[in-house]
Amino acid sequence: MDKKDAEIIRILANNSRLAYEKVGKKVKLSESGVRKRIKRMLGNNEISFSVRVNPEKAGMGVCILGIDVEPEYYVKVVEELKKDDSVIYLYTSTGDHMLMAEVWGNAVDIIKKIERIKGIKRLCPSFIVKAIK
Repeated sequence: MDKKDAEIIRILANNSRLAYEKVGKKVKLSESGVRKRIKRMLGNNEISFSVRVNPEKAGMGVCILGIDVEPEYYVKVVEELKKDDSVIYLYTSTGDHMLMAEVWGNAVDIIKKIERIKGIKRLCPSFIVKAIK
């Protein structure tokens, strides 16, 4: 990944629906050059496209969960969370929690379900009220 790729990613992070031609003008590349770079980054799993929810407008619950796990159950917990369709993003992290997850739906029900996974020590939810940026 080079500086042009990073520029393209920053632009797409703000508006992933922007036409490749417009992206190209911003980064001084042709439309086909942008398309090839994006195709390569997608193929290398360096980027992916998804939907960002504004919970206030969509009427959908969005929650960020800090998850602490018993070390011997870490792999099994990760596998269980990966199978759960309400877990939209799952990250391993440093800091306060071993895992961070973004869940969409009825957060209280989702938390109750996740709490039952063997090996989870603690869940620390943060309920998203409004998307600012």
